[in-house]
Amino acid sequence: MFRIGQPIMVGGMASFQFGGFWFGIVDPWPAVWLYSDPVYVDYVDGGYFLFDQLHPDMSVAVSVGDAVSPTCAASAAPVAPAAAAPVTDQP
Repeated sequence: MFRIGQPIMVGGMASFQFGGFWFGIVDPWPAVWLYSDPVYVDYVDGGYFLFDQLHPDMSVAVSVGDAVSPTCAASAAPVAPAAAAPVTDQP
């Protein structure tokens, strides 16, 4: 188990590091998950998925990248929280 903390943008994808590798978040982030929740990555049916210990009924597909290099980590930018714009009816 680990906690993601704050994901960073790598190659246009929200990503995090764990176990010496980069993981890209492929699926939308579930609204009930927090970046501080305890999570783990598992290989299931030919793909890698992120599981949240507090919400075991959901998973998020992740891509696995190369080993983390010190220069790559230094150039990554934090991901800003996203806020959805309100939906309004157009007359």
